[in-house]
Amino acid sequence: MSNDPANQESASAERDFVSRLADEYKILQDKIDKIGAFRFTIKGWSITIIIVSIFAGSATKSVPGWLWATSLIAFLIGFFLFERQQTILSRRFGQRSLDIEAVLSRLLRNAASASGNVAVSSSFLTLHFVPGIGHHLRGRRSRRRQPRTRWQSFVEADAIFYFAQALVVLATLFWRSTTVPQDRANFGIVVNAFPESTAAVQNPERSNAAQTHSSQTKEVPAPSIDDKEKDRKKKKPESN
Repeated sequence: MSNDPANQESASAERDFVSRLADEYKILQDKIDKIGAFRFTIKGWSITIIIVSIFAGSATKSVPGWLWATSLIAFLIGFFLFERQQTILSRRFGQRSLDIEAVLSRLLRNAASASGNVAVSSSFLTLHFVPGIGHHLRGRRSRRRQPRTRWQSFVEADAIFYFAQALVVLATLFWRSTTVPQDRANFGIVVNAFPESTAAVQNPERSNAAQTHSSQTKEVPAPSIDDKEKDRKKKKPESN
């Protein structure tokens, strides 16, 4: 019966099917690993941008605070949406891996039962799935697929991580808004230390009039000794 061409063709097709599923399973596992590493990279980018922007904003205040904070929060939203897309792809790849594990395990279990090998059959009873990485990580829960809520997708994309960074940006914005008025107040104190120059700038006509009056009311210098002697000599002939 083993030499039957139909059985040989069926066995060859089954081996080819198992081989293709195994290759796809390896590709899916590699994709899931790369997505996990890329998500870690995205978080590193967001932290780097936030830290550099905070130090740059503290060094120079030429950019308005609201524009600075809005730009950073926009960057955080972009990073979060990008990571959420990666989590959606990772979940889809994971569901495909679970399906492949179920099919491969069923085929291998049937082959083990047909061979009559007791050790292999008992191993399937213990492991349940071979390969079974996805099912092992997922636990022994039911494989029934349930639609995810929007909140669940946000949690899987680490929304709390980006929300914490947004709070840091808002706290920095509040700190900048409290320090700027203090600097302006100090500047006003320095300017008011010169009231005369300030009044001259505000009312130049009044300042010019005051300078003219002061020049007219200058004291006449006292006559010297030589001038007194000359006056005496002039008065003597007149008296004679």
